Amino acid sequence: MSIEEVNPPAEAEQLTTLRSNAIGLPGVLFQSVTTMAPAGAVAFSLGAAIPFTGGALPLAVVFALVVCGLVALNIGSMARKLPSSPF
Repeated sequence: MSIEEVNPPAEAEQLTTLRSNAIGLPGVLFQSVTTMAPAGAVAFSLGAAIPFTGGALPLAVVFALVVCGLVALNIGSMARKLPSSPF
C-alpha cells in the first residue's frame, strides 16, 4: 500500500457561499425536531417518575439541573482549551 496525495478539484476551491435554496423547509423541520427530541423525552418522562418519587420529584429535577449545569460548564471549559478537532 502506498500513500498518495489527493488534491481537491479546482471547482471546490471556488465555491465559498451556500447555494441558494440549498436547505428547504423539510430539512430544517427535521433538524429542529431531532434537536428538540431529547429535551421532549425528558419533559414527558417526568410524568412517569411521579409514582416512583412522589414529593421528591422537584428535588430530583433540581438535582438533575445542577448536574446538567456542571456538565455544561465542563464542556464550555474544554471548548476554550480545544476549540477545534486536531483531526
